[in-house]
Amino acid sequence: MSQYTIDVEQILNLIKKLSSEDKIVVLTALTQEVHSVDPEMSPEVDAESKLWLDSNLADLSSTDWEENNFRLEHPVEYIPNQGLAIRVNE
Repeated sequence: MSQYTIDVEQILNLIKKLSSEDKIVVLTALTQEVHSVDPEMSPEVDAESKLWLDSNLADLSSTDWEENNFRLEHPVEYIPNQGLAIRVNE
């Protein structure tokens, strides 16, 4: 029985050819494999992120944008170190 060897660069080149869905499958499998080998290598989720990830976001559609005079057609821009800004006067 012959042994086939492949290096990391070849693996990465093959992964680049996959569809987005298949890349997610590979990532999930690799994450599970790393966790099974060394549970300490699993990425940690901070408390604030866990709160957002575990929350029910189904009710976000009930936000009343008109109440604060923010209409959906106002342009939005990202300001580094500040976040999103809605330009009302344009």
